[in-house]
Amino acid sequence: MDTISLGVNQGNEDQFIIWIIIAYLMTIVIFYLLKKSKGKNNPTNTKSDKVQPSKTEKRNDKQNEYIDNKPNKLSQCFTSMQNNTPDRKPIIIAKPPIILTETIQDEKTKPLNPKYIGYSPINIFVQTEPLNYPYVIMPSKLNCVIKFPQKGRTKRKGYKEEEFLQFLQKYFKDTFKIYDDQYVLAKVNKYEPDFSLLNEKDGINIFLDIEIDEPYEGINDISARNATHFQYADINRNNEFKNRGWIVVRFAEIQIHQNPMGCCRFVSDVIKSIYPQFAIPPNLTTIKCVEPIQQWTKEIALYWSKQKYREQYLGIEQFGYISETIGTKITIIQDEDVEKEVIDDKFIIISEKAPKSLPIQNNISIAIQTGKYISFKYEQEKTIVKPSANNGHIMTGYCYVKNNIREFEISKMENIHLKDNYCTLSLSFDKLGINNVANVMNIIIPNHKYVRMEYTRREWNSILVDSYTGKLINNKTEAETCIRTISNIQLDTEGWGENYIHAYCHKREDERTFYFARISLLEILNL
Repeated sequence: MDTISLGVNQGNEDQFIIWIIIAYLMTIVIFYLLKKSKGKNNPTNTKSDKVQPSKTEKRNDKQNEYIDNKPNKLSQCFTSMQNNTPDRKPIIIAKPPIILTETIQDEKTKPLNPKYIGYSPINIFVQTEPLNYPYVIMPSKLNCVIKFPQKGRTKRKGYKEEEFLQFLQKYFKDTFKIYDDQYVLAKVNKYEPDFSLLNEKDGINIFLDIEIDEPYEGINDISARNATHFQYADINRNNEFKNRGWIVVRFAEIQIHQNPMGCCRFVSDVIKSIYPQFAIPPNLTTIKCVEPIQQWTKEIALYWSKQKYREQYLGIEQFGYISETIGTKITIIQDEDVEKEVIDDKFIIISEKAPKSLPIQNNISIAIQTGKYISFKYEQEKTIVKPSANNGHIMTGYCYVKNNIREFEISKMENIHLKDNYCTLSLSFDKLGINNVANVMNIIIPNHKYVRMEYTRREWNSILVDSYTGKLINNKTEAETCIRTISNIQLDTEGWGENYIHAYCHKREDERTFYFARISLLEILNL
């Protein structure tokens, strides 16, 4: 066969083949680069590029699908943003856990670790039984763990709650977050505060539960009414709150009705006592303090119900009719990390019958045998005594108002109560100083407390002129440290100035002026 000539020699033929190979390789590289670039821009790759989800991922997908279908402010907000943004690719957003829709703090999560109170719970307002309204229960210890509230409310609101909420918002909204739709879950019980005031600024962590106590239920059928908030009825609830870092402040409804601004002033004083940086709202500084009211017994509450006592002071004929569909649906979320740190008080069983007052002689005998104290009124003056002897007509004991041994005619003793201690608050020298004494006095003064103190009078000299001889006589008064009890305390703004008080001294039985820096012991008597 004849060979056909291509018109090229052997060397040219080799170059041609090399060029074909180079072109082929370049085509493969370009195709690969185009394919890779396309894969980056398109998240939906071919089936071979996908990774099959694990079982855990499938469960998470189901949970995310549930969260997607559950309406909440956060998801609605993101959906709205996407729908209102034309020609934009979908935004991938991490879904919040379900718990976010059930907790407070403006859609923020609860702290990952437990929080603790950031103040010293010094309770200037502490009382012993029987309690007077208003009264205050402070957290049980320093660095007490805090149980955060959760969103939800099922019970009816009290008659005065909506109105008093306006006052709280007016005076405390700049310092506290204020809620009336929260609950606090203890180990067993779920409680719904009338008002929750929360301040987490600068780690101070003040959580306030403010309650309005009514003597009986606000329903019109008298036969169906139950007594409420009678003596000892709330003691277990109060204990569960204080052991979870809350301050409980309780008012009687009549106090809220008659003097709502005075009640706000009291709340301000409570806050100021543990948070000196808090500024009492100017409109409250001159407001008359709320008058104390003794807590009622169950029998008195039921009697008041028959007499329509609440309706009378509220100025209404009836409470109206409230729908049975009340409150909002809540989801209970346990917080086991906090509950592990809580040490609850022993649960107290509330007797159906109010304890009857013991005869005076029995109270005196019990106090002598057990080392307790007795508070009472004697000739219209309040006092507290540790009795040491009783002959049936005369009681002898150490009086913490006069600070000496005294005798009392038993027939003249009124309003007698047994007490475990003679004072409710005792501050020693290491906790005092001008600033601390000033803060305490600013709280004590409007609440008319009796103060027992160790006071050092300075040494001073005065020059007298003998009226007969005309000679100068040096009259020297030695320094003296003694225990005094004072009442009717006022700031001495027109005399010596700030850091001085003017008060009635029960030792001198006269008005005296006292300087804060000379007070080395300060106690509030348990009257």
